[in-house]
Amino acid sequence: MMTESARILIVDDNEMNRDMLARRLERDGHEVLMAESGLQALAYLEQGPVDLMLLDIMMPKMSGYEVLEQVKANTNLPYIPVIIISAVSDLNSVVRCIEIGAEDYLFKPFNPILLKARVDASLTRKRLSDWQQQHLTQLEQQSASNGIAVDALSGARILENASVLLLEVMDIDQIAGQMNPVELVDVLNEFFAQVQGLAQQNNLTVARSMAGYFRLCSGATHPEHAIATVETALALQAATRRFRLGGVPMSLRIGIGSGAVTMGTIDAGQYQDVWGEAAIQAQHAVNVATRGSIILTAKTAHELAAGRYYFQPITDDGAFYEMR
Repeated sequence: MMTESARILIVDDNEMNRDMLARRLERDGHEVLMAESGLQALAYLEQGPVDLMLLDIMMPKMSGYEVLEQVKANTNLPYIPVIIISAVSDLNSVVRCIEIGAEDYLFKPFNPILLKARVDASLTRKRLSDWQQQHLTQLEQQSASNGIAVDALSGARILENASVLLLEVMDIDQIAGQMNPVELVDVLNEFFAQVQGLAQQNNLTVARSMAGYFRLCSGATHPEHAIATVETALALQAATRRFRLGGVPMSLRIGIGSGAVTMGTIDAGQYQDVWGEAAIQAQHAVNVATRGSIILTAKTAHELAAGRYYFQPITDDGAFYEMR
């Protein structure tokens, strides 16, 4: 996956390590800053934006753990992905860094191909996260201009007419026990970037994701919310053909519901989530869905333009429809 040029901060007390990393990153077109201590790294972050930090653990005076804790605790800093690159291969160290908020962890000596892949993936998520924040700000502004009450701190608002897409990556728990964990995480990260990209293209908000589940919502910024959500679902199903898990193509099931929702930012502003009728209906729809299917609730089906899509009822009461 190709990424644009970025501003990357290398933090390592070993000059040879800094120079080696810098050369590799500069060859890929990135701007590189180098800090030989944790204090110097924190000073750089106060001076200007950084897209990614590569951080060593074992440093004098201030360890990488302490740097990571201060970066993640500083609410004045924008989201900065941090990749730990360390000779400390103890599992407890890995767990501690991930719990503090590190994006990834690589052991020294690192594989340069793996390093590039992790850097590219982290920068892709950073740019998509930045777009998401901009999108949410625009959503809040438009909601306010349309007379929709928006809380200034949480972004909480009620949308009277929205559509929610809930997708599940099938068999993820079973596959996790059979697949190389590094490969599994890389595939899921790349797929998440695909989800984010399609959400951006169709002006949807990505709400909280967990394990193999992703939830997206289209509402105030898109009057044809059902169409935008169905278009995203169709594109996601098509995109899975290039993703493989455990040697087989990735498989999804998708449910879409429409109605009123409440949206808001929770967990100290870390992510958006949605609640309400459309979210409940999407959950019901995905429970009905089978492998590879897209299931719509009746309200979503009625929101779609006549003749533009082909779908048919799958229950006698007409509560659910399947896209064909």
